[in-house]
Formats: sequence, structure tokens, C-alpha cells
Amino acid sequence: MSWKIFLSALTLAPVAMAAFAQSQAAQPPVSTLTVQGAGRFAAAPDQASVRLGVVAQGKTAKAAQEQVNKKATAIFAALKKLGFTDKELQTSDLNVSPLYVTENNPNGESRPPRISGYQATNAVTAKTKKLDLVGPAIDAGLDAGANQVEGVSFQLENDRAARSEALASAVREARDKAKTIAKALDVRLVEAIEVTEGGVNVFTPRYEGFAMRAMAADSVATPTPVAAGEVSVDASVTLRYRIAPCEPGKCEP
Repeated sequence: MSWKIFLSALTLAPVAMAAFAQSQAAQPPVSTLTVQGAGRFAAAPDQASVRLGVVAQGKTAKAAQEQVNKKATAIFAALKKLGFTDKELQTSDLNVSPLYVTENNPNGESRPPRISGYQATNAVTAKTKKLDLVGPAIDAGLDAGANQVEGVSFQLENDRAARSEALASAVREARDKAKTIAKALDVRLVEAIEVTEGGVNVFTPRYEGFAMRAMAADSVATPTPVAAGEVSVDASVTLRYRIAPCEPGKCEP
């Protein structure tokens, strides 16, 4: 590059920068309105899960495990008798752990903990689309040897439609807010320039911590009532509109 070309470039650079600054200053700032909307959609669940637990203790790990295995096998058989298939039944949380006891010496000092026995746990989860089987499944599991009902939950097999409805409701609320605010400010909504999804949350009916109950062979038990309730889906969105002024009192956003 020759010195003349170089000097010319140095001369033109400030001019270009000044022109760019003028063009930026000439553009008025864009007025915007930002609103948030929340929507909820509720639907009846179409599937459920029942989680039955078994806890047993023994002098040895094998003895505790054998007790749990027998009860879990009986629970599987009882649930299959109700109509549950192998695909709808699952074993989880199989665990064996030692039980410790702490004793004191004659002088009152604590001795190191020693193993006094073992505890075995197991859980059987039953899933079904027949919601009327939830109560009978709990009763059958308890009759077969389950000593814990760890929880019952209801879900939607496919929640896509519910999510879409909740989002649409959130957008409608945000849009209505924007129209109300724009009308009060005597401005009009030109266009939506930004949309941000705040998230979609699905809340399923869940019942946990059922009390344990012992079943005597000749007892008559009252069937366990379980209400499915509704699955609710919450969604939120944020809309940002470009707004423009209009004649006071004559603006329809």
C-alpha cells in the first residue's frame, strides 16, 4: 500500500465513523412493553403406579433376605391374580444392611457398635392403566405380606396435549395483559418482537406414607379408597411488544 492510499484511508475513517454515529442517533429508541402470563390445564390421569415395600429382619443376612424374597414372590403372585402383567411389575430398592447396637462397659464407657442382625428391604412397583385396580392392588399387596405402602401416584401417559394447552393459556393471559396496559397508556401494540417460555411443570397426584397395617388371616379388611384427582400442568411465558403512540382516547391496541 502506498503512502497516499494509506493517508486517504486514515482521512476517510473518521468520516465513516461520524456518519455511522449520525445514522444511529437518527433512529429513535424503540418503545416496548413486556408482560408475563401464566396458564394452567388440568386433566384426569390415565395411568397409576403403586409402590409396595417389604422390610424383614434376621440374625443373618441370608435369613433376612429369604423372608423378603418369600413376601415379594407372594406379592407378585397376588398382583398377577388381579390382572397385572410382568411388564407392569418391577422390583426395585433391593437392599440388605447390618443392624448395629451400642452397649456400655460396666464403668459406663461406650463399647464399639456391634452387629446384632440384618435388615432386608425390597419394593414392588405396579403400574396400570386401570385406575380402579389401585385400591385392590394395595389390599392384595398387604394381604400377601407387604408391610409398607411407599406411595401411589397418578400420571398422564402422554402429557404433550396438556402442555400445549397450558402454554396457549399462558400466551392468552399475557396478550390480554398487554392489551389492557396498552389501552390504559393510550398506545397501540404494533407487534410481538420477543417470546420467552418460562417453563412447563407437571404436577401429578401423589400419596405417600401410608400407615402400615398387619393383616390377620381371619380379618375382614375395608377396601382401601384411593381418589385419582387431576394432573395439572402449569406454564408461563414472557411477551415483549413493540408499541407506538396514538391519539389519546382513540387507541385500540
